[in-house]
Amino acid sequence: MNRHIVTFLNFFSFFLLFFLIVVECEAQEQRKIRKLIEQLGDADSWVRDNATKSLVEIGTRVEEVVPALIKALKVQNSEVRGNAASALGEIGEPSKEAVPALVQALKDPEPVVFFLRFLLFPW
Repeated sequence: MNRHIVTFLNFFSFFLLFFLIVVECEAQEQRKIRKLIEQLGDADSWVRDNATKSLVEIGTRVEEVVPALIKALKVQNSEVRGNAASALGEIGEPSKEAVPALVQALKDPEPVVFFLRFLLFPW
């Protein structure tokens, strides 16, 4: 085989492998975010707290967390809504797009949601 063709095929193989790794990492991150959102409503407060903290850590790096937390503000479980409001509050500035949803949370009949939003989202 021609040396240039072999070099090209090696480069292409490397690039393809790199691309597949990146795609898989992004998919894993999405699965992790979905799992953490589910854990916001867990019966165990330790699990809920750790999920909130993990989402806050991810929220400063991954744009998908804030929209997922905004959706979580609308679920039926008030614990999930309260923890989502808490996480958005801790993320702070990067979660500005959540302000309209948090304004709606002010009308939430469950005190835990309103209270957490009020305490943790000062701006």
